[in-house]
Amino acid sequence: MDRVPDLAVPMQHPKRVFVHRALELEVRLSYYDRVLKTLPPPFQEPSAGAMPDQAPGPTYEYEDPSLFPPPFPFPASLTCVTFSSGATL
Repeated sequence: MDRVPDLAVPMQHPKRVFVHRALELEVRLSYYDRVLKTLPPPFQEPSAGAMPDQAPGPTYEYEDPSLFPPPFPFPASLTCVTFSSGATL
């Protein structure tokens, strides 16, 4: 990989930021482990800062139940419908 020398530049350098962002996007489109196996050894080291330390997990918008609005009270008149034949639904 021709980007290995870019690991020697400071973290804020545009080349280094590009490598980090490209790998972030690649992980979003594939599996973390699969991407990590395709990288050269210098990129696989945690000290390189090219890849996240661990695989990203799912981010749920509504993980906290307190964020859900309270359920709308269902009218009792609609809970059971009785037909003229005696059947209920």
